[in-house]
Amino acid sequence: MNKCTLIVLFGLFLATIALGQNDSIKITNQPGALIEFKESSIDLGAITFDSLRKAPLVFEFTNIGNEPLIISHLPSSGFFDWVMPYYTHEPIMPGQKSTIVLKHWLPRYGPFNKSFTVISNAKNGDVICKVKGNILRVFNPKLSED
Repeated sequence: MNKCTLIVLFGLFLATIALGQNDSIKITNQPGALIEFKESSIDLGAITFDSLRKAPLVFEFTNIGNEPLIISHLPSSGFFDWVMPYYTHEPIMPGQKSTIVLKHWLPRYGPFNKSFTVISNAKNGDVICKVKGNILRVFNPKLSED
């Protein structure tokens, strides 16, 4: 092998190692805030209302840009009539993680497929988050006593 071939192979080796490290925070050189969700779609499957009420649903994201990220609002087309979203109204600094938490669900039953849009100053645009599942109607005598 000649010297040029060795240099190219070594470069490919380093690139492979760098690409394999997905757990590190990727702050880009592009100016502005950039939002990256750990998961933007959650399938709850079949779940009881009681289980849903006790465990809030969490969407985790990171500002991978180099300027503060500000979430302005979360339009939902009626989804937030029966669940309450909680998120920070403070700027999320570069490299910082944050969450959108859905809790205080109102009793609804049956299958659903809902979404909401995360509108922010992120240069990579708005993000649509989706939630689907089937809330089972299971009689729980303890709930009726409240």
